[in-house]
Amino acid sequence: MPPSPNVDSETMPIPIRPIRATPDEDYTTQLTDDGSRTLIHQPSGVAYHSGCGARTECDHVYVRNGGLIERAEDGPHSVLEIGFGTGMAMLRTLHAVAADSDARGLTYVAIENKPLHPSIVASVLDSQDEMTSHFLRQWSEWFDHDCPRSSFKFNWSATCDVQVIITNAESWLAGTNATFDVIYFDPFDPESNPQLWTPEVYRDLFRILNPNGRLVSYCVKSRVRREMASIGFDAQCVPGPPDGKREVLIATKVISQGQ
Repeated sequence: MPPSPNVDSETMPIPIRPIRATPDEDYTTQLTDDGSRTLIHQPSGVAYHSGCGARTECDHVYVRNGGLIERAEDGPHSVLEIGFGTGMAMLRTLHAVAADSDARGLTYVAIENKPLHPSIVASVLDSQDEMTSHFLRQWSEWFDHDCPRSSFKFNWSATCDVQVIITNAESWLAGTNATFDVIYFDPFDPESNPQLWTPEVYRDLFRILNPNGRLVSYCVKSRVRREMASIGFDAQCVPGPPDGKREVLIATKVISQGQ
């Protein structure tokens, strides 16, 4: 995720993008270049997705770079997302899986420390498609009656199991025995959440990633890539979304023969 609503492209001038208030004065939404919205935390200036296109960013950085669809017939697959936010990455992933006739199912686990109020989420996910509407209803019911219980489950498809675990990511990662094929890793950036951008966290991410699995991220800071590489990741910069950030990250857990 970009560190600021004003820093999301390294090569293009930043256009003026319409801002809209939300029910919480600490948040606004911004219309991004592909017609979708991103959330901006006003006190910090941190944006949840790129102003160049929130939906496009999710499709490119997570769904495409994660490689789920190209390996769909080998499934079922599992995804771990660190930082659920508005749920956009989850919804874009489920849309992609649902549209692929070869997909054999998906287990999706997200870790979120501070779940957003349904009114804030709805201000970003203003799409009227059936899946999004269903998610917003379930999120609102859960938030009103069960939050902050330890988890939220999104019941959408018999072949797609979605769970959002409300907890501290560092502690959960250190204690889990679960494994995943893909990790969406974008808890904002090292400046906003330094406790999550550490070698200790990277070691846990490497441990729970399946052989030849991928960690994908918007962040390509050289320090992050060096530290991931020292742990065993093959951390590579790859082209970013169209008209957006020049490079993003794919870090692969490559297991050599005999390991």
